[in-house]
Amino acid sequence: MSFTNSALNGNYAGVAATPASFGVQVFSGEFAADGASPTGNMTGTEDIGASGGPVSGAAFQAAYAISSSSANGRGTMTVASGEGGNAVIYMISATAFVAVSLNDPNPAVLLFEQSATSPPPTPTLTSLTLSPATVTGGDSSTGTVTLSGPAPSGGAQVALSSSDTSVATVPSSVTVTAGATSATFTVNTSAVTASTTVTISAAYAGVTKTASLTVNPAPPPPPTLSSLTLNPSTVIGGVQSSTGQVTLSAPAPAGGATVTLSSSSGAASVPSSVFVPEGATSATFTVNTSIVLVSTSVTISASYNGTTRMASLNVLL
Repeated sequence: MSFTNSALNGNYAGVAATPASFGVQVFSGEFAADGASPTGNMTGTEDIGASGGPVSGAAFQAAYAISSSSANGRGTMTVASGEGGNAVIYMISATAFVAVSLNDPNPAVLLFEQSATSPPPTPTLTSLTLSPATVTGGDSSTGTVTLSGPAPSGGAQVALSSSDTSVATVPSSVTVTAGATSATFTVNTSAVTASTTVTISAAYAGVTKTASLTVNPAPPPPPTLSSLTLNPSTVIGGVQSSTGQVTLSAPAPAGGATVTLSSSSGAASVPSSVFVPEGATSATFTVNTSIVLVSTSVTISASYNGTTRMASLNVLL
């Protein structure tokens, strides 16, 4: 494996693997290398047991240069601190190297190694939300799953389920892409005859979150005008009146229903509209007549919500 200066970069612990009989007999310390090129720098503190007596927490400073080769990265280190000196160094892996003094006839082998980098903790599922949380059957809601941290390499697959698939369905899972913290999915619903609450669940890495979705029945369609009747349907002009009745297909909605009225002739007059109260299905109105010179057939019309009904009134001389 080929190494260069940039490979010797980071924090290292150092120890004498084979203490010599003189010179450096005990060596340990903590060091930091900057990976600079063409010359890198290493600094730190060292504890030394030497022939001249022990030294604790001594400053360490050295410069190093590694030349790439087809095998290990081999290079040199020049120590500026302490008594100084030169050493040859070998990169034995991406996280470790050895140094052997060139000044000591019976040198120790110094081993420098980085601690293994712990992988980031697996994120957990922190929440599941639905927006909106109440829908009309046939409409959809958007679910969002959120993790405690970025999804790992390859993403995070969150399992989904519904407590009542006849009312609300979800995909079997949703994937939070690598580096992201959340993902959305669609909850599809079906028509219902009564308000129904469905529990949507999401599970990941041993954690399950739930959210409730309320599915309501669709409101009834607005009523239409089903009929218009006149009683009686034949009257003497100017003497008699007739009673009209409008009937809806269903109870009038909140606020009631206003039905517009009209007459095709001045021989019979009607109000401009008649009001069907909320919850009622019909209302009546009066058709007043005038004296005519000849018997006349008048068309009375009633209109509501796009539907028009007509009835004929015979006004006699």
